[in-house]
Amino acid sequence: GETLEEISAIVRNITQQLKSKKGELAPQIKALRETRKQYQQVEDDYLKKKNAYEKIAVGLEIERQQLEQDCDAFQDECLREESRYHYLQCLRNTIESQITKMRQEEKWDAGDGRLLPDFKNYKELYKNKMSQQENLAKQLRKQQKDIRENEGSNIEQRKMFADLKKLLDCKLKTKKQQANRETGLYEEVDTSDFGSANVMSIS
Repeated sequence: GETLEEISAIVRNITQQLKSKKGELAPQIKALRETRKQYQQVEDDYLKKKNAYEKIAVGLEIERQQLEQDCDAFQDECLREESRYHYLQCLRNTIESQITKMRQEEKWDAGDGRLLPDFKNYKELYKNKMSQQENLAKQLRKQQKDIRENEGSNIEQRKMFADLKKLLDCKLKTKKQQANRETGLYEEVDTSDFGSANVMSIS
């Protein structure tokens, strides 16, 4: 009987302690639930704002890419226009220079001054240069014609000298062999210079 009472007392004691702990934890549990509720609200608000941000970011990225493409297109157009401007400026300067040259040519042609002491204007200067070039071309054609006409005779002359040298070499060799057989001495060989060719005479 005492054991049962002891157990009952222990159970009552434990129950009392649980009630006491539960009473102590109740405010903390309530605060935790409130905190969880606030966290959930904050998380929901964060997710909503995150989705909105991502949508805006995607739109801004698309807009940025479009602006970059537009800027590249405008830059290319500016470069083309700048190149065209410089081309037109060069063309204008060239035309103005030609006009100035033409007006000066008219003055010289009318007797108002001279281009050079030997030439009244550009017309006379260019005419003289053309005449020089034509004369030079005629001389070159004449030289070419002379070379072609003399080419055959020059080749034939070189061939004759080569054949003559072979003949003289052969004759010299024969004379030396004959002299060696008869006296054991070489015949005297005299080499004379005729122009640009060496002709050997054998005595």
